[in-house]
Amino acid sequence: MATGCSSNNVQQFDDSLSTNSFQYDKGFPFFREPLEIGKFSLDESRQFKNNSSQLKYYYPPKDSSKCKFDLRSGYGIMIHKDEDVKEYIDTLLQWIMESKDRFLIKKSNPHSQLKEGNSQEQDCYFNSEFEH
Repeated sequence: MATGCSSNNVQQFDDSLSTNSFQYDKGFPFFREPLEIGKFSLDESRQFKNNSSQLKYYYPPKDSSKCKFDLRSGYGIMIHKDEDVKEYIDTLLQWIMESKDRFLIKKSNPHSQLKEGNSQEQDCYFNSEFEH
């Protein structure tokens, strides 16, 4: 063989996706309107805070035709982000881990027999758009 690979080294994958488009020709899934479920902040040192302490609001001027924005204003006192430090999505994942309860809903387990006075905990399930 001129390919440089022997047939013994080629792997076969049974779990591959089909290229038959008719298998994927279905209705578009239902998505709810986005909903804010929490906030987090990064302080001046880029340290994670599980609160809205750094939240800022923009209030547009009443008459924007008379407003002159100076984009250099405050540039000298700006806190520069260290571009050599790669943050990735670590702060987002930290907020998710500290706020797991915001992603869960509590439902009774239909298979459990809860009697009055029984302190058995309810099962928790992830809230899913595709729950049946």
